[in-house]
Amino acid sequence: MSYVRLGGGAGTVRQFLYVGLVDDLHVVIVPTCQVAASGSFDHLDGGQEGYRCIELVSSPAVVNARLSRPPT
Repeated sequence: MSYVRLGGGAGTVRQFLYVGLVDDLHVVIVPTCQVAASGSFDHLDGGQEGYRCIELVSSPAVVNARLSRPPT
């Protein structure tokens, strides 16, 4: 099994999710107050389906979520 780590912003991650190239996803969410925020997972057309939350750790400052998709 090979592991590839993908780094980048929401747009990069969205592109890889859209074509189904992500098996495990670690998302760090830092709440901020913004006037206009873009949805990180908008317009995936089903590319995000099949993932399950396998770990969720939160604090007042940050939320860490690990999502995984079962092998096909």
